[in-house]
Amino acid sequence: MATITKLDRLMKHLSHWAWVHRFYQYDRHYLLVADKFFLTRVRNARAKPLACKAATPDDFRDAITPDIKKVLVFCARDELAIVKAIQAEFPHVEVTSGTYGFACNDAERHPRLVEYQTTKLHRETDTPVVMISTPNSDAEFIAKEMLRSGMPYCHEYLGRANGTWLEYHEKFEVARFYSEAKSRYSKDAAPSFLLQTDVLEQVFKHTNFSLSHLLRYLKKTGAKVILVKRNDVAMSAVFGQILDRTAERSIWTKKNEQKKIVLKLLPEDLPGCFDRMAQAQRGEALLAELAQSLGDNTTTITLENFVEDQASGLETIAKLLGAEFKLPEVVASYNDGFETVKGLLDETLEFKRLMIDKFGLHAF
Repeated sequence: MATITKLDRLMKHLSHWAWVHRFYQYDRHYLLVADKFFLTRVRNARAKPLACKAATPDDFRDAITPDIKKVLVFCARDELAIVKAIQAEFPHVEVTSGTYGFACNDAERHPRLVEYQTTKLHRETDTPVVMISTPNSDAEFIAKEMLRSGMPYCHEYLGRANGTWLEYHEKFEVARFYSEAKSRYSKDAAPSFLLQTDVLEQVFKHTNFSLSHLLRYLKKTGAKVILVKRNDVAMSAVFGQILDRTAERSIWTKKNEQKKIVLKLLPEDLPGCFDRMAQAQRGEALLAELAQSLGDNTTTITLENFVEDQASGLETIAKLLGAEFKLPEVVASYNDGFETVKGLLDETLEFKRLMIDKFGLHAF
């Protein structure tokens, strides 16, 4: 199998939102302003040509003709500056920011060309519900069961695809992104969202937002923080490594629950699995630091314990939130979630056997 490049990975992760599919649905009244490397990939994604217009940050002005009605700007540098320039110079068109608008999606994963608003940095007035998880610990399963029990749903707005884009995008503003998410999806309710520590690592590395900023936000808002981890870090590592080649971040957020995905761990995946195990352990250290700093405003949920006794796990979360909850009449089967994703469980067992045979490692 050919080596997956950094750009391959970005395009695959962005396909979580079906971006390229949508671009090919746009007609001549739409304009996509993006970097040349991105436009080249989009143009080569289908045999047929793009019907919409496309331009780079250097020549976008010439591309905005009177028939253009909507513009999407998605650039590694100066994206918001370009958005504001178009709004000022071409008031007849609607302009969307790719990073702060088009990439800000709820669980339905429907990107929308919504006019970008320049002044929308909200001060938090409600107590947020924040789930923070080590990567691929199936926090999404817990979030779905919270929703089924009448509690807030924690959606990963700033997810894997956003984290991958941060390897390209300069000066990403976390507060601006979450202000957009709150404005669109929280309305008058308290915001609730999921963060995973692999994305947080990308945020801390590529932006000015740091752990101290995160702690300050959580403390200032009195956020109720649900910390999620999985004991079996080898399983998390295999899940993350295999799913990294797909559009799906998690089997629990697949849109088409009937569509089957067949996955297999490849020999070249082994170094990545080891890296992900180390990443999961760094994530656990971060959760421990958050728990110590935030005290009674946190609770720690272990995936295996939650699966074994969902009623107890949901009761623990409800107590933290001060929320009423009703246990669903039918308890969700964790194992049933793997029925349409063939390979994940089998490849995890194979990886463990390999570690035992080659390295004598039994601590999984």
